[in-house]
Amino acid sequence: MGNTHLGVALSVKAIEHDLGVSFYRLDELLASMHCDVELTPQALCQACYKLRRLLAEAR
Repeated sequence: MGNTHLGVALSVKAIEHDLGVSFYRLDELLASMHCDVELTPQALCQACYKLRRLLAEAR
């Protein structure tokens, strides 16, 4: 399975759970992550927990 297929599958799961999704090229992703440095540690942890739950459900 390719990276695009995996990305689409995870995106579908996220949408099913009322989460927003976006597709980025690597350079765009790195630029957007640079802006997220301002996020609080709590906000980053919440995002990680949501992603872990989605990945577990996708299995």
